[in-house]
Amino acid sequence: MKRIAFAVGLVILVFGVAMLAQTQTETVEQELIKLENGWVVALVKRDGAFLDRILADDFMTTSSRGIISTKAQIVASLKSGD
Repeated sequence: MKRIAFAVGLVILVFGVAMLAQTQTETVEQELIKLENGWVVALVKRDGAFLDRILADDFMTTSSRGIISTKAQIVASLKSGD
């Protein structure tokens, strides 16, 4: 009887952990989607402050033409209207 109770408890624990992990994954996914949408809106509205807040200080990107830009260059470009 103790083995059955242990097995049932273990199964409940495993499902609980799986449900928690799924909830956390969905939350992270939703946050990433929110940030990506914010990024697009910031580019359209030339909101350098938003990108300054979300990008790491050492962020770098490479354009499709091979041009490398730092966070400071991207933010400055948005603020200046270039």
